[in-house]
Amino acid sequence: MRILGIDPGYGITGFGLIEAQRGQYQLLNCGAITTPPNTEFAWRLEVIYNDMTELLRVSPPAAVASAERFIGPNHGHQRGPEPGRDSAGGAAGRGACF
Repeated sequence: MRILGIDPGYGITGFGLIEAQRGQYQLLNCGAITTPPNTEFAWRLEVIYNDMTELLRVSPPAAVASAERFIGPNHGHQRGPEPGRDSAGGAAGRGACF
């Protein structure tokens, strides 16, 4: 089974793709989708969505897992709901992985 893990964020969205079969695990791909700071927020979300869509097209997973939101002590810069997660998850939801 091919599994995609996503660590969402609007500055950096990390991902890892593994193949799991009978207790054996193999890393197939990993990396990050990055967007530069001080750029238009809507553009950043579009980059995440488009890059995640391409990843899903090239290597469609059987399952997708996403990290939960963590807010540390310096959380004044948080934007409320997780737009990075929504962009990455939206791309996964539109793919043929469920």
